Amino acid sequence: MSRLTAAQVIALGEYLDADFDPSTLTVAQLLGVFGYHNVNYPSQYTKPKLVQLFKDEIKVNANKLRRQRIKKENSQASDDGITDGLTGLPINEGKKASDLHLFTGSWANAKIRTARYEKIFTTFITSTSATD
Repeated sequence: MSRLTAAQVIALGEYLDADFDPSTLTVAQLLGVFGYHNVNYPSQYTKPKLVQLFKDEIKVNANKLRRQRIKKENSQASDDGITDGLTGLPINEGKKASDLHLFTGSWANAKIRTARYEKIFTTFITSTSATD
């Protein structure tokens, strides 16, 4: 049977259980857990040093880290602050989160994009013709 990767260990989250023995993890898995939780570790490390660091940093803060995991798992992605790469306009400009369901079809999306591009093109043409 093959060992779990660090990502799989982190995804399972069993290392946050009170009765978990960190010496059962490999060095790579320990380093992965430290990286995930932003725990600094010495550049000259041995497995016993990493196990002790796990006990000092991860095990002691297990409840806090578990709450952070739950919060992260329950959060929703947002498109706030994301701009269209071509136009530079916010992709959710003028839309409320409650209105997003109105713009789900490909026809509706094409219509919105066309309106944005026409606005930008008109502005561009107006500004360049004024400089001629």
